[in-house]
Amino acid sequence: MRARDDRVVPLDPPAWRRPPWAVLGFAWLTLPATAGAAVPSLMTDARATGAGRVAAWSVAAIVFGAGVLALLRPGVAGLAALRLGSMGLIGWLAAPSLVARPPAVGGGLLALGLLIAGLSWSAPVAEACAQATAAAGERRFALATVPGLGFVLAPLAAAVAVGGVTVPLFVAAGVFGRGRPLVALLLLPGVAVAYGLGAPVYRLGRRWLVLVPSGVVVHDPMLFDDTYRLAPDEVGAVALTARGWRARLDAPDVLDATAGVERALWIGLTTGLGAPRSRPGIRRPDGPVRHVFCAPVLRAEAAAALAAKGYLLGEPIGAP
Repeated sequence: MRARDDRVVPLDPPAWRRPPWAVLGFAWLTLPATAGAAVPSLMTDARATGAGRVAAWSVAAIVFGAGVLALLRPGVAGLAALRLGSMGLIGWLAAPSLVARPPAVGGGLLALGLLIAGLSWSAPVAEACAQATAAAGERRFALATVPGLGFVLAPLAAAVAVGGVTVPLFVAAGVFGRGRPLVALLLLPGVAVAYGLGAPVYRLGRRWLVLVPSGVVVHDPMLFDDTYRLAPDEVGAVALTARGWRARLDAPDVLDATAGVERALWIGLTTGLGAPRSRPGIRRPDGPVRHVFCAPVLRAEAAAALAAKGYLLGEPIGAP
């Protein structure tokens, strides 16, 4: 085995050079000319009050500004802002326009909203934001999520979180007609709902495999209560997974950090280590951990980066 070193692994090109990030940025920055043009007509159809129009425009400006800041300074908070904002765009502009506006206008706005949402929840954008938060000497790889979570359950949670705040606010201000100030009392439970569902959306953007000079770190707040740190002398080899590898997860010395993803990266340890504290409902190894499976979005690049730092790159790992 080659001697391990503490070199900084060369980073990928900046996030703005990646096509998905560039398309997302262009689509978001055009919202004042696309989605913004639909707001006045929707307010007219809803017979919004003056306070309702102020509330609608204020929320739209805040969401758009937060998205612009996220594009300028990508990171965990910015990724969550883009994801929450994209669901608000679909729920409060695109979907109503599909009913109230001509099909060409409503359909075009819905297509734009779905494009922005799809890119905001996509793996390349998550990877770009992960690396944007890396400290000096780090290389962060975003961990993948299963499609059912990443494109169904999490977006639904984000939509409900946005609605928990905007519905009481809009109804109280009179966006849908006569204002009902007493409805503002629902803002407190709405904020609680938004926090309860928005926090997991935020944590989804903090799932990383991190290469640091002092070893390897698995950081997944969705599965574990703390990070799992591996010193250089504790990592024996790494390998990609092959067909049938999930049968290995039943072994008592395996730490499963894949969250159900089918393509993963295996990290073999030189000695048995204690397992991290798992969140409720997450399986915990019965004994010392000797094998770690995680699922970086760029798993081949992650394996190559580990090999570049001196870790042994083995043959693909399949069924026992």
